Amino acid sequence: MQGRGKRLAGRILKRIALKRKANGEKRGAIVIFNYPPSEGNLGSASFLDVFASVEHTLLALQEAGYAVMPPAPGTLKDMFLKRGLLHNGEFTSTHVTGKHAIRVPLRHYLDWYAQLPEPLRQSTEALFGEPPGDLMVDGEDILIAGIEFGNVVVAVQPSRGVHEDPSKIHHDDSLPAHHQYYAFYRWLE
Repeated sequence: MQGRGKRLAGRILKRIALKRKANGEKRGAIVIFNYPPSEGNLGSASFLDVFASVEHTLLALQEAGYAVMPPAPGTLKDMFLKRGLLHNGEFTSTHVTGKHAIRVPLRHYLDWYAQLPEPLRQSTEALFGEPPGDLMVDGEDILIAGIEFGNVVVAVQPSRGVHEDPSKIHHDDSLPAHHQYYAFYRWLE
């Protein structure tokens, strides 16, 4: 693929700049898992206490000089649930309330979306409609289930998006990402 060397060089230069940047100026993200989507599976991982680990990591970042305001110990999962960032249900549980979600305005998303190759945009729209689609939206804003703790965000990775056919969500490599999934990762970037 043309341009890989230039892209690699750009990444190297960004890493060098990041190394020289003071910790208090750095921004970061912790992405947690929620599969299959439901309150009970939020942050699930075999033999790990994900929320305690994330809380400990946020505290360690604060102690290392990052601009982070960790939540009180033992409260992170409840923060997600009480803010309405998730709710019970099967594969439709990715619809969150817009009041406390991080919002990506459609105009920002359209700038990112325009950078995708035309065939990918066509396949995305064939499955999920024109932007912003109908997954994780409020009006024209795309919603992200996340909480910002200063310069670090803790966010829930979006599901893959074909809720009517659960076998396609993680196992169909021809399935394009839906609008919210792509917006999530571009917003993190």
